[in-house]
This record gives sequence, C-alpha cells and structure tokens, in this order.
Amino acid sequence: MIGIMLLMGISLGVAIIFNGVTVNVLQRTRETATMRAIGLSDKALTVMLSIENFLIGCFGVLIGIPLGRFVSDIFVQQISTSQDDIISMTLVIFPRSYLIAGIAALIVVILSQVPAIRTLTSQNLATVTKEWNE
Repeated sequence: MIGIMLLMGISLGVAIIFNGVTVNVLQRTRETATMRAIGLSDKALTVMLSIENFLIGCFGVLIGIPLGRFVSDIFVQQISTSQDDIISMTLVIFPRSYLIAGIAALIVVILSQVPAIRTLTSQNLATVTKEWNE
C-alpha cells in the first residue's frame, strides 16, 4: 500500500511540475518573442528561462519538504491514534530521502522545460507578433 501511494505521489508530483513549468514558459510567448526580436539569442533565452525555473523550483523544494514532513506527521498521527489499534505506524524519514526528493524535483523542473523552450524558439516571430496585435 505504501509503495502504491509513493508511486501515485511521484507521478502526481511530476505531472504538477511539468504542467507548471510548461505553462510558465508558454504563457510568456509575447515577452520571449519581443526579446528574440530585439536580438536575444535562443541560447541566452534558454539560459534565462532555465535559471528562472530552477530558482522557482528551489523555492518550491524549500517550502515543500518541511510542509510534506508536517503533513506526513499529521497523517501518521491520525492512523495510529492509540496503542490498541490494529495498525500502528511510526514516521521514519531518512535525511537522504529529503536529498533525493529535492534533487529529483529539480531534475524534473529542468527536463520539463525542454519541450516548452523548443516550442518558443521554433516559433515564427512574424506570426507571434501578428497575433499580438489582434
């Protein structure tokens, strides 16, 4: 049961991070088109967006890990309310688990932006700016 919950949590986390990063990058089509039109190279645009998404990811990890620990504590307390219950659990999270979770989340952030950035850099500037005026 714990393994299935873990897999569901991982898949939900990956989906949320992927959608968040994709929306963050693609919602800024006008901004990125303007930067490309004034001469910003695709590499510089990619680096700029990557740094921004990485910093947002770091902020999310710094907030999410303590919040996840807090919610886990509450969950375990609700399951094992007394010694007489059939199920009794103690929460044990190793420090390396925090490290693995943080690094995995940041890797997913970096990999999730690849399709969105490819879409941005392959857009025709004339078409994007034309849609801007309409």
